[in-house]
Amino acid sequence: MLEDVTTSRVREDALFEAAARPYLSQVRQALMRWAEVVSLGRLEDLLALYATDAILVPTMADEIGGHAEERRAYFESFLANPNLRCRIDTLRKRISHKLGTVVVGGHYTFTFERDGAEQTLPARYLFTFEEIDGVWLITGHHSSRMPSSLSFKHGNTMSLFSPRLTVAQVEEGHALAPKFDAVGLIPVVTTDASSGEVLMMGVMNAEALERSIATGEAHYWSRSRQCLWHKGATSGLIQKIVEMRIDDDQDAIWLRVEIAGGASCHVGYRSCFYRAVPLGGDGAPRLVFTESEKLFDPVQVYGDAPNPTQL
Repeated sequence: MLEDVTTSRVREDALFEAAARPYLSQVRQALMRWAEVVSLGRLEDLLALYATDAILVPTMADEIGGHAEERRAYFESFLANPNLRCRIDTLRKRISHKLGTVVVGGHYTFTFERDGAEQTLPARYLFTFEEIDGVWLITGHHSSRMPSSLSFKHGNTMSLFSPRLTVAQVEEGHALAPKFDAVGLIPVVTTDASSGEVLMMGVMNAEALERSIATGEAHYWSRSRQCLWHKGATSGLIQKIVEMRIDDDQDAIWLRVEIAGGASCHVGYRSCFYRAVPLGGDGAPRLVFTESEKLFDPVQVYGDAPNPTQL
């Protein structure tokens, strides 16, 4: 007499679930251990959770790590984030009927400090665990940011910038990871998009850079007035950004712009660099004007607004 196929399958599934239960428990413990050692910053303990030939597709870098030294380099930088914590939020699992491989996927959340503010980064994960010599090790680890949270949080505002984790990421990667100085500023060189002439040198804070990217118009940080400065908001001399570039170590910005009204200097000249410094000779250099006339009268344009030049 043939046994009902459905009944047989249900029985096999039940036996499999019973046999798999201890494996799932061990894998869950291994996953929680991973989050724990990340939160404790224990590099060697973290690396010990990976098989020697494990493949790592990380959250915060473009490189894929297939070797132990690549995983070490990545996690050294990753664990250097101040007050780094990891929380497992959701977990889904699949276990091979060979009872030797378990795949778990879900969501986890990283928190850490950047520029004195707490950052929150929710991400998706997919771990493959294999039992090797009686120990459940990670053989595959893929992690990616949540599509709804592709930017980092600065206080109550969202930032477009990635954390600076590795030299390779900063110099060769596709992530924008600007390095602001001790007071939160980054230098900006602005040139005419057509002629290449240098128009001005300014600085941006994070908000100014974000707004410049979002609007396509140059925003700076005014050190004299200590406020965000939308170039041309008062004068009408808006700088339309044709191209924005960042240098090799991402600590300086270059803007190529088109200028409404043709001038960028608050003194009235086309360029802020309207005087040349003679080289050689005796005595103190005497500045030489390279622009013969102003393109607008600053008194008529700015009225009694404070002069940004500080003595």
